[in-house]
Amino acid sequence: MSLLIYVSFRKQLNDGFSDQLKAGAAVVSSKVNINPRIVPLPHGNESFTIVYSDNDRQDTLYADDKLRSLQLNDSDSTFSYGLFRGVVFTAYPDNSGTLKVLYALPADGIERRINLLLMLVFAGIVIGCLLAALLAYKISGRILKPVMQVIQKANNTDIRTANTGRIISGAEDTELLELSDSFNRMLERISEQSQRRSAFFASASHELRTPLSVMQTRLQVMLQDKDQAGEDRSFLSGQLAEVKRLTKMVNDFLLMTELQQGSVSVLKQEVNLTEMIPEIIAAYRQKTVEKAVKIEMVFAPQESDFLVNADAGKLRVMLSNLLDNAIKYSPDAGQVHLSCVSGADDCVLSFSNTIRQDIHPDMAAIAREFYHAKPLAGEGLGLGLWITYALAEMQEMVITATMEEQLFKVVLIMDRAT
Repeated sequence: MSLLIYVSFRKQLNDGFSDQLKAGAAVVSSKVNINPRIVPLPHGNESFTIVYSDNDRQDTLYADDKLRSLQLNDSDSTFSYGLFRGVVFTAYPDNSGTLKVLYALPADGIERRINLLLMLVFAGIVIGCLLAALLAYKISGRILKPVMQVIQKANNTDIRTANTGRIISGAEDTELLELSDSFNRMLERISEQSQRRSAFFASASHELRTPLSVMQTRLQVMLQDKDQAGEDRSFLSGQLAEVKRLTKMVNDFLLMTELQQGSVSVLKQEVNLTEMIPEIIAAYRQKTVEKAVKIEMVFAPQESDFLVNADAGKLRVMLSNLLDNAIKYSPDAGQVHLSCVSGADDCVLSFSNTIRQDIHPDMAAIAREFYHAKPLAGEGLGLGLWITYALAEMQEMVITATMEEQLFKVVLIMDRAT
């Protein structure tokens, strides 16, 4: 529409200018007299050339310097020459000759008006598009508001914690109401399934802990019998190791369920790392002997007390998981380096070990539930790091894992006890 208006106004301006040229040429021709010869002179900014033809004779009565080099064909009725636009006006005096007036005026003024009109048209188009886009945005925002509520609710839904509240939709559109109701029913089913799954895991874990505890106790008692033969003792030791592994899996399952349900409480207290860490290392002595893995522990500075503010039980689980992973993924006869550096406000504990060449963990997935770095799939549940990260977050600790070439490193930052 705007372009049509521009074309129409441009045509009117050009037609008006052409009429002005024709009128000026007619006035000039009316003032010419052949005998006696009388010609007018240019007035203002007009320029013209007057040519009289009689049979084979042609005489230039007046030639403006601005148009002197202008070349025209006999059929031309208009022309453009530099900044000038003009017309060829033909008149026939009474003495039967032909009078041609090449009349021109500067066209820069009309060109400026046409360019200004073009800019106004484009500005109008741009402003119109912006206003239309703004109006469409406002309208679409109101129309899509119920849909955005559904999307936001879907993004905020956490199946692990059964955070699946209902969507309250005030939309009058039948389809949007049906969408909201369908999503609410889906959330209810997800919540029910999540609760049933968590209840099953918790119940199964509790039921398994008792017989496993009894089996472990009996095996330990049998191993204390000095009369046991060497083969029997080796068999019982293997069975005890399997029972301990199953017990850890059950405990991880139970802790995972409690973490997902949000039923884990944190009781922070003063914990001495110089006492807890050696105890955890001692608990893994048999595993380190089997793989010939050497554990190196450094506390710095030695004069520090290394007291941190943490939940002792949960911190023990975290450090046990980190040490277990370090030993598991180290090559035979490898080395695990533990470093505890005490600062003014925090303690930085790091676990670093060289990983076997055939293992390439996905660093973006190591903290997910049930993740295994192949080819160790099947050894445990893959919950250790996930539980460690979850417990660290609950206690407001900072934990990071990095890997450079085959060196895997986990850093845990804890607040010092005050």
